[in-house]
Amino acid sequence: MGNFLKLARAAFGRTPFHLVFFVTSRCNARCKYCFYWNQIAAKDKPEELSLQEVERVAANLPNLGYLTLTGGETSMRQDVVEVAEAFYKKSGIRIASYHTNGFLKDKIIADVSAILDRCPELAVDVCVSVDAVGEKHDRLKGVPGAFDKAISTIESLKRLHARNGRLGIFTVSVFCASNRSDDILEAHRYLADMGVRNGISLIRNASKEEGEFDVDMNEYLRLFEELERIRPKGDNAADYPLFSFRDAIESFKGQLIAETASRRRQLVPCVAGLRSIVLGEDGTLYPCELLQKRYGNVRDCGYDPMALVNSEKGRAIRRGIVNKECYCTWEILIALSTLYCPRVYPRVVGHRLRQVFMNWDERR
Repeated sequence: MGNFLKLARAAFGRTPFHLVFFVTSRCNARCKYCFYWNQIAAKDKPEELSLQEVERVAANLPNLGYLTLTGGETSMRQDVVEVAEAFYKKSGIRIASYHTNGFLKDKIIADVSAILDRCPELAVDVCVSVDAVGEKHDRLKGVPGAFDKAISTIESLKRLHARNGRLGIFTVSVFCASNRSDDILEAHRYLADMGVRNGISLIRNASKEEGEFDVDMNEYLRLFEELERIRPKGDNAADYPLFSFRDAIESFKGQLIAETASRRRQLVPCVAGLRSIVLGEDGTLYPCELLQKRYGNVRDCGYDPMALVNSEKGRAIRRGIVNKECYCTWEILIALSTLYCPRVYPRVVGHRLRQVFMNWDERR
């Protein structure tokens, strides 16, 4: 009950509920579809926020509920455990996600184990990137042996989950021109047999190779619906409040993403820049991952993100979002915006009920 109340207060408070933190731009993969490739490829990388600076940021976000740790490659930041602990102790987060390509198994397992030990009320979702099976995945990642490394890491995470139910394991496959339905379905079935939930992420239009964005949204929607029918054998999801409702939204969001891309406009009021904000590894604050308008840098405002969000420039950016001057298909934000849009709940519930009846009918 305590975690439920904490999440409820964070979700409906006046400060952000969700922070995406790019902990580093260093990466040991070279994904051909990467939207962060400019930062990863840069030779002269900006100075990353130090742990002491991160602690000051965390102290200025006292009602945060959900933290996403990403990059770059999350495991390549040496003090990522301390980063998570800072947000747990100073911001009060109760859910964290750790995004990784799964290459550095020992470091990832050590990180996740330490975060769970040091943050006793925190649910931790580890999201491993698995685009395809075998050499096809290796080619997409630009690293030989990438698939075997990711699967080995998932197996180790499953053993950790068996000892600690606060750990959840997820995977994600990127849907792009060179990774279509057949490859993703093969990966999804492989992962379902492992008892791991797999989702799809639509290619970003800022990807390294422009042609990768040439995709059929009808194919995307059909794939999303097909993936929903293939449930994992067993379940390695984390145990935390409101997971069932979040799962229902996750199941519905594919339809909303496809509609958004087809109509080229926001279909639910976007909460970017208010309920969710994005912090770059160098301290630059953004309203979201795709809208490249910058609030500014936390180093210039006493490490207080809300000073930037509530500035004249910040309010102007937020007005543009509210006035629907932009739209996007970023999965995390579509799901979060749905949470804050009760008028969509009947569609979410209806979609879930149709799935339940469909699965029941298939089992008969």
